[in-house]
Amino acid sequence: LLNGDLDVICTALNFPRNNMIIMEKFTELRNIIFARKAHPLQSDKSLHPARLLDYPWVFFANDSMGYQRVASYFAANQLQPPPISIETNTIETMVTLIASGDYLASAPSLALEFATRLGLEELKVSGAFWSIDLGIAYRRSVHVPPAVTSLISAIREQVIGD
Repeated sequence: LLNGDLDVICTALNFPRNNMIIMEKFTELRNIIFARKAHPLQSDKSLHPARLLDYPWVFFANDSMGYQRVASYFAANQLQPPPISIETNTIETMVTLIASGDYLASAPSLALEFATRLGLEELKVSGAFWSIDLGIAYRRSVHVPPAVTSLISAIREQVIGD
C-alpha cells in the first residue's frame, strides 16, 4: 500500500499508523472460545482461565498470530498457554472436532452462527479475550481514484449498511 502497489486493502487494522495512509474502521471482530453445548465447562458462567487448560485445544495450522493472542490471554492470567492438541486448515474440521469431543478452540465470532448450527456455543470466560478492528486502508491523496471510491462505498454498504 505504501509503495503504491495496492490502492486499497480491506484488513485487520493492527498495523502502525502512518500519515500517508487513511484507515477506516468498519467493525470490531471478537475472537471467542467455542465448545460443544454439552461440554463440562458450559455450566460454569464465569470460567477461570486455568480451567481451560484441562481440555485439549484445536488451532488453525500455521496461525502463529492467533496462537500468540490466545497465549497472551493466558499470560495476562499468569498461566502458560494451552498446548496444541490438533491443528487444522479449515473451520469445518475445527467445529467437527469440537462437536465430537471436549475440545476447545478460539475462532472469530463471525463463525458463531455456523458453529451454533453444529451444536457449539461460546464459552463464557472471565476477563477479556481479544478483539481486532477490521476496516479498510488506502493512500492519502488529493484525488482518490474513482474505482477506489466505488470499492470503499460498496464495502461500507455491505459491512455497515451505509
